[in-house]
Amino acid sequence: MDEIRKKWYHKYNCSEKGKIRQKKYRDSHKEYYKNYRKKYEKSKKYKETKKNYMNSPKGIESNKIAQEKYYGSEKYKINALRKRSKRRQKFPVKLSFEDAKIIKKRDGKKCVYCKTDVFEYPIVPKYHPQQLVYDHVDSNGSTTPENLVISCWTCNESKQDSNVFEWCKRKQLKIPKVVINLLKNNIMKRGDEILMR
Repeated sequence: MDEIRKKWYHKYNCSEKGKIRQKKYRDSHKEYYKNYRKKYEKSKKYKETKKNYMNSPKGIESNKIAQEKYYGSEKYKINALRKRSKRRQKFPVKLSFEDAKIIKKRDGKKCVYCKTDVFEYPIVPKYHPQQLVYDHVDSNGSTTPENLVISCWTCNESKQDSNVFEWCKRKQLKIPKVVINLLKNNIMKRGDEILMR
């Protein structure tokens, strides 16, 4: 009798009538399920089960698969573009021709950090690893030649808003003399030692 009931329920739930009924039930109990889920996520049982699953080989494999799917999806590209646009709105690089000349004379046409040859946009396509980019030495500083340095697109993208000294240690790069001199001048002007900590 139980097998007959199971078969009937399976047929009914897979049919259009059963799906419509299930939708109505879910819509009417949406708030109840939300509150129940919030309570369950705060519980110790949920945290323990999540930890055990994430440390298990099955959880590690599923996490890798999910990361590969996310980084290859359009959602990741949209989020990355939003982050870039936010940074550009916060620290817009609108240099005059004279200021750009001063920076190029001082730093040359090489990345200050990795010392690779760098080219401007028409010669090299956008977001190319050898694209010429003006990097903020102090992330909270102004867009002047005293706070800007020539770098390649890869270094600028990996650095983002992080501190120069911490980023150079992480990447195992020597801190360039130009960056140290610029930071010292900025500190002397501002009269604080926030950057050199």
